[in-house]
Amino acid sequence: MFAPEGFAVKGRPKKGGQASNVVQFPASKNRGGPSFELRYADSFFADSDLRIGGRAGAGEGSEIDRTVYRWRDVNGEAYWEVLKTEQAHAHALQWLKSFCPNKCSAQGAKSASITATLLASESKEKWVNTSQQGTVIGVRGAYLRLVTDEAGKVSLKAEKPSKDVGLTYVVPAVFDASRVAADGTYTPRPVSPSGAFGKYLNLFMPDLDVRGLLQEAVGSTVLSRTFEKCFWLQGEGSNGKSTLLHILRQLHPRNQALSLRHLDGRFAMTQLVGATLATVSECPDFLGGDVEQIMKAIVSRDPISVEEKSGGYRTIVPRASLFLAINKALRVTDHSYGFWSKVLPIPFLVQMDRFSNERVVDYHKLITENPEEMAQVLDWVLEGAVRLESRGNFPNPLPAAVQALARTQKYAADNVLQYIEDNSVRHDPEVRTKRQDVYQDYNQFCLNTNVKAVQNNEFWTRLYNHLGKNSDDMMAGQVSEAVDSKKPRLVYLHVNGVKPYARSMP
Repeated sequence: MFAPEGFAVKGRPKKGGQASNVVQFPASKNRGGPSFELRYADSFFADSDLRIGGRAGAGEGSEIDRTVYRWRDVNGEAYWEVLKTEQAHAHALQWLKSFCPNKCSAQGAKSASITATLLASESKEKWVNTSQQGTVIGVRGAYLRLVTDEAGKVSLKAEKPSKDVGLTYVVPAVFDASRVAADGTYTPRPVSPSGAFGKYLNLFMPDLDVRGLLQEAVGSTVLSRTFEKCFWLQGEGSNGKSTLLHILRQLHPRNQALSLRHLDGRFAMTQLVGATLATVSECPDFLGGDVEQIMKAIVSRDPISVEEKSGGYRTIVPRASLFLAINKALRVTDHSYGFWSKVLPIPFLVQMDRFSNERVVDYHKLITENPEEMAQVLDWVLEGAVRLESRGNFPNPLPAAVQALARTQKYAADNVLQYIEDNSVRHDPEVRTKRQDVYQDYNQFCLNTNVKAVQNNEFWTRLYNHLGKNSDDMMAGQVSEAVDSKKPRLVYLHVNGVKPYARSMP
């Protein structure tokens, strides 16, 4: 048990109990005892069912996540449940009501809670996220640990839930303990093609390679480590995206629907505290720089500062996997490799006719409200998680349909990139081309493809960035004599369809 510096711990745990230790506070010259904040902190430390998040980053100097967690073990679901700030304060308020009624107020509860979590930030035994070893997936009734044998094969081994594993979420789906082998190994069952979930996959995911990628994408949401991917589910309406989002929400009760239009607003990040899934079903055509940077921080699980409505800031590490359901590609301002490397597009190409006899209203309920169907979903997810963990990352190369969609999304966001690839634009020190001819050719390309051309300076900035060269590398100077009363600038570029300049250099 933790004792603040200067205080001694006395007493032994009562038989069968965990919270009987008490702190022997030194007598106060003024009031004869410790403050009510320290008395509550002692109660907080003595309660083995309360912890804080702990260190937010990998380094010793990283900030501490002081979010309060409470151990929850109900109906076979055992994990550390995050408490909202108001819930943490309410816990302190109840303690004050019982043990220090003269300080029982909202302000007193806030002060006591902050004191306890500040002291806990210096005590690793009161952190949730310090002791977990390996990858563990929590399910209803057991923890499944991913174990790699000497041959490199990954399997699932069932074990009893434990506080020290540090899980903050379990999958609320049926786990059949009778199917655990004598050595503790659990083998997921294949999805029945005659079931509601099997029919869904067969109809909307006929491409088995894309289906496998989707399986791993969903599997990644139950793994403790991040793969730094935001999943863009793209396709016109009536193609199964909404059904998948319903299934994901069933797998993640602590889910949060995000509005990208307000993602950069005040208090927007508070909704991600404790969430393990974030979904976006209505996307604007254009994201914007601030929103894009926030999305990158979420998928990278970087520590972020959260402004609370009750006042003040705190640091959290977002744990939510981010899924966007979009009908068409989005326009973005960040055209860097760093941004697009965090986007994993998944095409939904099968569109059901709205008048089809196969259409079933609220089809997802046939899956999410049926325990047997959700048991199949769970096994499907576990199989994807094991495959992803075995490989260490998503497949490379990605399925052909996914690569095609990725190109479409990048072209829609940046037609300069499409121009470069369609016209084989490349740096060539042996070729001198008029700079103005290249930009005019790009403008004609935009007219032909019915897209809006960017301004001259923006075009060259993007082109240099995409080719990995700066303006000095590309510039070949000016022509030696005037052309139409001007001396055009030249660049070292090869462009299909643009005739190189044939005059001699000065």
